[in-house]
Amino acid sequence: LWAEVWPVVGPLFEGVLATGEPVVRDDLPMVPERGGPPEEAFFTFCYSALRGDDGAVAGMQAVAIETTDKVRAMAALRAGEARQAFVLRLSDALRPLTDAVTVQTVACRVLAEHLGVDRACYVEVDEAERVARVERDHLRGGSPSPAGTFRLADYGWVVPRLRRGETVVVADAARDADVPAAVRPAMAAARIAALVAVPIVK
Repeated sequence: LWAEVWPVVGPLFEGVLATGEPVVRDDLPMVPERGGPPEEAFFTFCYSALRGDDGAVAGMQAVAIETTDKVRAMAALRAGEARQAFVLRLSDALRPLTDAVTVQTVACRVLAEHLGVDRACYVEVDEAERVARVERDHLRGGSPSPAGTFRLADYGWVVPRLRRGETVVVADAARDADVPAAVRPAMAAARIAALVAVPIVK
């Protein structure tokens, strides 16, 4: 059984049988076949040689403990701590500021640095004039600035979702089904390979 994870556990088995030395591996990732959709799981393995009367390795005791819940809980805890650290860093950076434009500029910089992205910008939507304006952004690596005024009508594929308060995530602008084919050349020209748009609903 578990032939599908033999590439992970096989070398451990073979090493113990060949050398007689015990081995412990914590939280090894693998995708065992459990009859449902493929899902990554984690296990801690403890393998010990069993010796015969002549002292030679005659077999092996294998103990496998699933640690998937523990690994996921620790990952969630680390993610929560990272979010709290970011919020604190952002709060510290914005606390002494009183000018709205400066707040936007600093917030874009702190967010871009936290996410490690090439650009972050603040977009102000003017529903009366049916335009969106980008006046403040943070850039790195020679990325072109998205600053300017844009017609909302040109972004019909994304604006309705933002109006509903939805976060828009495009992982691959060249292939994502949500990005209209007619829009892709412009995104490529602007060097936008992926994006996240988070609405601030007043």
